[in-house]
Amino acid sequence: MKKEKNIWLIYQQSFNFAPSIQQWDMKKESEYAAVNKGQGATGFNEFLDGIKGTLFFQMHRINLIMFRLANKHLIAAEIPIKSEQIPVLISIYKGNNISQQEVANIIHRDKSSVQRTVIILQKKGLITIHPDKQDKRRNILSATKKGIAVAGKIGEIVRNVETEIMGVFDAEEALNNIQSLKTIADNLEQIHKFKY
Repeated sequence: MKKEKNIWLIYQQSFNFAPSIQQWDMKKESEYAAVNKGQGATGFNEFLDGIKGTLFFQMHRINLIMFRLANKHLIAAEIPIKSEQIPVLISIYKGNNISQQEVANIIHRDKSSVQRTVIILQKKGLITIHPDKQDKRRNILSATKKGIAVAGKIGEIVRNVETEIMGVFDAEEALNNIQSLKTIADNLEQIHKFKY
């Protein structure tokens, strides 16, 4: 469970930041060249090469790979959700009778993003939403029988995706890389006082 939590925290902390660098097309390259006063393709290529060497770009690449692998496994297993919805469903399944705010805190996402996913999961029959008996302003989330079955399959998929990704490292390198990324994320959260 610790490894599963780590890998989904890593992609959650990178996913919302990066527009895809792969989306550059010839029009954007021309616009860039015009703004940079005749530097043309050379200036654009230097700019792109500079971006490719950043942590930001590499995290985005890892994120895209993780999403593609996860979605490939989800489709093969005929699971009716997308990879970005997994952390919300798993949190509800594990937490059972948990609030939307608690889910947001666990997976480090804003409450409105969680709410959108919650609505989708409810429509798919994977969770139920009901008001808290003590505090009517607070919604309580629970996994349905279908949601529990799907969550069980997702656990295996998460392990398979992590195995594929971490398979490029030996065991010690894999643990060191996860720890390094966790340290970066923890430090950035403290420095910038990010709230979820």
